[in-house]
Amino acid sequence: MNNDDNGTSSDIAERMKITLEYVAMLKVSGPPSGSGYALPDGATLSELMTGLGLRPEHQKVVVGFVNEIKARPEQILRDGDRVFLAMPVGGG
Repeated sequence: MNNDDNGTSSDIAERMKITLEYVAMLKVSGPPSGSGYALPDGATLSELMTGLGLRPEHQKVVVGFVNEIKARPEQILRDGDRVFLAMPVGGG
């Protein structure tokens, strides 16, 4: 955060940091799984996936977990959250 001469914040948007993890078969444009990832305050799980380069049609099959709880795409993320992105696997 940048501060001006009188000590008040001059940033327009605050940033938060999450820990991002995902399954190996999920191809993302971003940091390796297990890394920290910065987002604007108030970002949603869907906005995170878009920022990682996941197309909307692929986002429909990705299951997101926030702090080990299954989350909806509109889930608002918070500073310090642990986000895990998984893909259902079928077969036999």
